[in-house]
Parts: sequence; structure tokens; C-alpha cells
Amino acid sequence: MNPIYFNRLFVLERSRIVKVTIAVFVILFMANLNAMVDLILHPEITYFDEEHLIVGTLVFLFSTLFFLLLDLHFKQLHKTHLNQIEFIIGLQVEKEKFKESESKLKELNATKDKLFSIIAHDLRSPFNSILGFSDLLIENIDAQNIEENKIFIQQINNTAKFTLNLLDNLLTWAKSQTGQIEFKPVKINLFRIIQQSIDSSEASAKIKGITIILLLSKDIEVYADPIMLQIILRNLISNAIKFTYPDGNVEINAIPTPSQIEISISDNGTGIKEEVKHKLFELDSNITTSGTKKEKGSGLGLILCKELVKKHGGRIWVDSELGKGSQFKFTLPMENSKKIEPHFIFD
Repeated sequence: MNPIYFNRLFVLERSRIVKVTIAVFVILFMANLNAMVDLILHPEITYFDEEHLIVGTLVFLFSTLFFLLLDLHFKQLHKTHLNQIEFIIGLQVEKEKFKESESKLKELNATKDKLFSIIAHDLRSPFNSILGFSDLLIENIDAQNIEENKIFIQQINNTAKFTLNLLDNLLTWAKSQTGQIEFKPVKINLFRIIQQSIDSSEASAKIKGITIILLLSKDIEVYADPIMLQIILRNLISNAIKFTYPDGNVEINAIPTPSQIEISISDNGTGIKEEVKHKLFELDSNITTSGTKKEKGSGLGLILCKELVKKHGGRIWVDSELGKGSQFKFTLPMENSKKIEPHFIFD
């Protein structure tokens, strides 16, 4: 029930009491009308005789008592009114808490479903791949077919790297969902930490002949958690390499503003369909797309990026056109400030 409803009840009750009061005074006025007429028509007659004095005194006493009781009634009514409003507000607060708990429960269920999906499929599949290629390598080792063995070894290496990256993301994401990951932002050099993230992805880029170009200044500083920022950059750079054609380019840029910095990772690869673009950061979307060299993915990397960018109070989004590449962007604070509202947009 709405507190406004009780306001209306209080107004109606007060109106009813005022009407009763007016009615009482009208009755008293009519009862003394004869005396007032005598006073006007016969002023020489003493009006305040013993009878009228007693009546007047009783009227005064009863009127005073009536107003005192009326005042007490209004105070009690007001107190009751306030208690009712507090009760309704308490119910509304509990309702909001219930909605919040329901929302968290849905998120936990989605997290559980995503976790089981990754364990059952995305984590099991690469191990099967590693076992399959290693078996072929064992069978082929005596044949001394070096070129074919190189292919098997390369496949095993690529799958192992993918699995390791998936495990890292899975553990970090699980910690983030259970509140175990600790957020420790400090002022750090952005160029240096991007370079470290590039070094971890350099082997994958070289295999596809992809050139990673840094366009930002070397002296830009941001206020961020170094470990979380490396995870964000590693996933976005790895993602760009995955969907860029061989001999393509990946560009990394950063545009500072007075309060925050916008970091972008661009590629000239496959691009993203419009209907897919709006679901990339959703936990329950289950969108996985193979790269230009059939590289596999779980879709967990972008979801993790969203979680970690949100912890910084930033926003993340993607600009993309099918067949012309993609540009993933996210913002970070330049200083220790909580003014930035976290949200996610798609252009």
C-alpha cells in the first residue's frame, strides 16, 4: 500500500471531525439563540442571571473538554498515521531487498550454468584435442615425418596455450563472482603495462604474421589495479589477434581526458554481426565464434573484462562492422575518483 493512501485517510478523518465540531457549535448556537434575542430586544433586562451563568459555565467547560479531547484524538491519529507510514516504508524496503536477492540469485544461477558449460565443453574439448594430436605424434614419431610432426606439435602448443588462458580467466572470474578478488588500484604507467600484455600474446601474433602497433604516449598514467588491467588487456589483445586475418594489424591507442582515459584495441579482421554485438558481454548469451585460423573461444574473456572494468568504475563497449574489423574500447580513471558511473554501451 502507498503512504499517500494513509495521507488521504488522515485528511478525511480530520475533515469528518471538523464537520462534527461545526455541528456541535451550531447546536449550541441554536440553544442559546433565545437568550441572545432577549439580550438584543430587552437590553434593560439583566442577562447574566444565575441560570444563564450556570449554563454559560457548563458550555465553556464542556467546550474546553471537547477541544482537549479533540486535540488528543488528532495527536493519536497523527501518531498512528506515522506508524502506518513507517510500516509501509519498511515493507517497501523489504520488497526491494527481496527483488535484489532475487536478481542476485538469477545471476548466481547464470554463473553456475556458465561454469558448468565451460567445464563440460570448453575445458574438456581442448584436452581431447591435445590427447588426439599427441597420440598421432606418438604413432608418427618413427616415420620421421618432420613437417607433419611440426604441425601436430604446433596444434598441441596452441591448444595448451588456449587451455591455460581459459583456466586463468575461469579462476579469476570465479573469484570475482564470489567476492574473493581484491581490488587494489594504484597509479601506473599505461604504456608499460600494455607492453607487458603484448609480450604475453606476441607468440600468437607472430604465428599469424600480425603486427601490433602502439599509438599511445609513453608517459600516460592511469589509476587502476595492475593485475586486473593486465587481464583486461590480455583478453582484448588476444581477442583481436584471434579475429584478425594473417598478416593483418592490431592497433592499441589511448585518448586521455581530464578525468579518465579511453583505451581502444582495434583490428582489421572479420568484424561482428549487429545481432551478436549486443550480446557479447552478456553472461547467458553463450556466444562463441572461431577465429580466422579456427581458434576456439569460450566467450568468458569479454564477460570477465566487463566485470573488471566495472570494478574500476569504467565502461566498455565495441564498435564493429562486419568484414571491416572491430574496435573494443574501455575507460579507466586518471585519478582516484568515484565520479564515473559504470555502464556498458554498444555503437
